[in-house]
Amino acid sequence: KNSRLIGSALQNAPIAYGYADCDLVIQHHNKAAAGWAGQSEADYSGSNVLDLVAPELRPQVLPQLERALRGENVTFERRIGTPNGYQISMASYIPQKSSDGTIEGLHIYFWDVNSLMPTTPFARCWAILWRRCL
Repeated sequence: KNSRLIGSALQNAPIAYGYADCDLVIQHHNKAAAGWAGQSEADYSGSNVLDLVAPELRPQVLPQLERALRGENVTFERRIGTPNGYQISMASYIPQKSSDGTIEGLHIYFWDVNSLMPTTPFARCWAILWRRCL
């Protein structure tokens, strides 16, 4: 029962989730991941992670994937250009390790944080200053 509950929660979560093997081929994903990529769920499965990343973002994303494939948990912010400006999202790459520590693949999570961003110029400046203090 617990695994069914967890599977249902993950499948319907508003955060995009995918699992990629060590060759970065998507093996499993939730609905939000395919929707985020603008693909059908059938087309998303079996895709290479790097083929789903816009070419201009690959220099930002590839080093993070490499760190995760070496066994490091990685979370980072990325700014994505859109027809209406840009979107800010967070991404996390969590390695799946076997009992002997070998990396088997990556759990990939990403989510939109635009709604959390300050909307007035003053609030944006304050947020930038606050972030630099952390």
